[in-house]
Amino acid sequence: MDSLGLIEFRYADGNIVIGAYEQFSTRPSTKGQCLKHDSATWVLRDREDRGGVTVYVFTPFDDADSADDQQQPRARRRGSSAIR
Repeated sequence: MDSLGLIEFRYADGNIVIGAYEQFSTRPSTKGQCLKHDSATWVLRDREDRGGVTVYVFTPFDDADSADDQQQPRARRRGSSAIR
């Protein structure tokens, strides 16, 4: 099985913990997705490519995140390359 990459938990106090992504999830996550770790809820903020390895960056979920969840999804506009 191919590796899904690494996961990075960025704690509010500045500590960073990095581990194999497979230890925490069986499939890749998308931005805004949450998971439980270390008795807390974490939200995926970004994915970064570091030397060919995907690193999923998570930070603690907070009240501001729940306000973001209540926003309406944006409608996608067709690009010039869209099939019509």
